[in-house]
Amino acid sequence: MRCIKPNEDKSPTQFNYERCKHQVMYLGLLENVRVRRAGFAFRMHYTRFLLRSYTRRFYVNYMHARLGVVVVVVVVVVVVVVVVIIVIVVVVIIFVVLIVTAVINDVDVCGL
Repeated sequence: MRCIKPNEDKSPTQFNYERCKHQVMYLGLLENVRVRRAGFAFRMHYTRFLLRSYTRRFYVNYMHARLGVVVVVVVVVVVVVVVVIIVIVVVVIIFVVLIVTAVINDVDVCGL
């Protein structure tokens, strides 16, 4: 919204062409008209703009939430695999210690 004052006297019957021309040039209204004529006069309705921005924000938050769930699942799987590997290594070490102890003490491990 632009205000153009037609005269200095605030009279409804007077019109100063030079003053109005100066204001139009100073405010850049001619450039605004050229831009609109060139086809860039699109204005989106406010509710449509809000819906679009909220929809994008919801989608981005949803994707971040999904990514967070995937990261948590991957971390849990890695932890479980590491724990299983540690348990297997401990069991193997226990069996090796038992077999070495039995060999040192001349115990028949196979029961023969």
